[in-house]
Amino acid sequence: MKLLHPVPAAHTQGMRGAEDLLGREPESLRLSRMLAEDIECAVVVSGEPGVGKSALIEQMCAQAADSGWRVVRVQGVAAEEPFALGGLHQVVFALKEFLAGCDDADRVVLAPVLGGDPDSVVAVLPLASGVLNLLAAAGQSRPVLLVVDDVHWLDGISAQVLGAVGRRLNHPGVRMVAGLRTPHDSVFSVDGWGGLALAALDAADSARLLDRAAVPMTGRTRARILTAADGNPLALAELPRGAGQIADGLEALRGPTARPARPISPPRSSRRQDTRRG
Repeated sequence: MKLLHPVPAAHTQGMRGAEDLLGREPESLRLSRMLAEDIECAVVVSGEPGVGKSALIEQMCAQAADSGWRVVRVQGVAAEEPFALGGLHQVVFALKEFLAGCDDADRVVLAPVLGGDPDSVVAVLPLASGVLNLLAAAGQSRPVLLVVDDVHWLDGISAQVLGAVGRRLNHPGVRMVAGLRTPHDSVFSVDGWGGLALAALDAADSARLLDRAAVPMTGRTRARILTAADGNPLALAELPRGAGQIADGLEALRGPTARPARPISPPRSSRRQDTRRG
């Protein structure tokens, strides 16, 4: 298969820091090969909150940067979901230096994304074509990795356009990866994209990840955390911080075991004083 860009030999066996993402070796290798071989252009990494989508994508970005790729990041934010064209603005603004390599029609189509005529009518397919041509212009001198994390929080028009871009992407020097929370309502369509669904960690990897917390805990507390986390990496990282509270809660569930303390009598002088007042 055709190599897109030279990748160090150490990276072809897995992404930088792959050992840090327990249980994600196959997924890491797939994204690594995506950069090194002409096998797929656009992949959606999906899964429940905390399952490790952003961590896996960040790992891919690190390898791409080490290998000479231009990494363009788009971050979906819930608070900005109502802002039309907000997601596309992040793409076009990051690559604005390459607009000169696009034709006049593309520049006209993309102008509203950069704050051009606010009364301009925008449509998905012309915008998708303009973004594709902009990515191709940027990819001529250096391969481009376009990363769209939390794509489910993009504004509607940006989500539709970037979904169409991924379906139509076939430039050898451009790759796209998106992070999608499931389940979540979004107009972003995964049709035509490669899919990489992240499942919960298995019991062995969950235990290994919990060990990394290096927090003293009893066997019972440890078991309780593993059960509550249910293989979710973020939960396995966060719950040990409250291990003491969990242990206290378990003690409370056991009920009192110590002999109740006797009421503390007031000092004799106080009793005399109270008698005089009465």
